[in-house]
Amino acid sequence: MRRLCLGWLLACTAAIALGPDAAQACDCLRPQGDPASLLRHADFVFAGKALFLMERTEHVTITRDGSGEGTVRPLESSATFEVTGAWKGVSTGEMTVQTDGSDCSYRFEPGHRYLVFATRQADGKPYASICSHTSEFGKADPLLHSLGEPSFQSTP
Repeated sequence: MRRLCLGWLLACTAAIALGPDAAQACDCLRPQGDPASLLRHADFVFAGKALFLMERTEHVTITRDGSGEGTVRPLESSATFEVTGAWKGVSTGEMTVQTDGSDCSYRFEPGHRYLVFATRQADGKPYASICSHTSEFGKADPLLHSLGEPSFQSTP
């Protein structure tokens, strides 16, 4: 009986640990180092408030034997920011950053302030993920102080 319970417990633990979330988890290396090396690694570094999010999706319906099954697939998403200060790659008061809806995407929220580290995609558009040092403003204080004064500041 004890072996049966132990076997059941191990099976449940493995199912939880190796469930669907584990298979879809983001796998990335986050750049490490001092602020200067983080600036070198990113193509765009700025502080700003997320104004709005845009998501483009595709609705897919599969019909078999008279019954349909529908799903929605994300194609692309982006967040547009009011830039309050920039350290690299930004010289305007508004910036749009791409995300891809994957597990690695940074989940921006409208109205929240962020310190954004983004890379340039092949199409030239900025892209941010949880693999960069992008973070909400309150959590970015030590890094903000280390970065020093921004090279660009928008005027209110």
